[in-house]
Amino acid sequence: MLIDLALDYHHATRMAISVAAQCDPHAAQHAIGLLQAAGFAVSRLQDIPGLIVMRTVSMLANEAADAVYQGVGASQAVDTAMRLGVNYPCGPLAWANAIGLTQVQTVLANLAHTYGEDRYRTSPLIQQQVFAKKAFHD
Repeated sequence: MLIDLALDYHHATRMAISVAAQCDPHAAQHAIGLLQAAGFAVSRLQDIPGLIVMRTVSMLANEAADAVYQGVGASQAVDTAMRLGVNYPCGPLAWANAIGLTQVQTVLANLAHTYGEDRYRTSPLIQQQVFAKKAFHD
């Protein structure tokens, strides 16, 4: 079973989960019951790469990194624009930092491998940051 990304697990009221096809149905029900007993509402998702939130945040961070890489704006400015302009809880690059750029890179690579579409290619800036072991805003 996988649990999708949440902005703040301590304050989340719902968990989105995915269960692999080979998972025993009783084990899945026990895991769901455990989350429900802990006070979470549970949404069951299909077993797809990146799930929903992790996939969305990774792709947003990738697009934001491309904007920075192409000189559209500085990383802090891109994050500020997304927070203030579209009311994101935090900027996509700051969120990628919090998740870990290596994790974001892995999600994008898995999406690219699964779907074979160019939109999932990892931004050169994310690749550079991972290689240099740096975060955005360093």
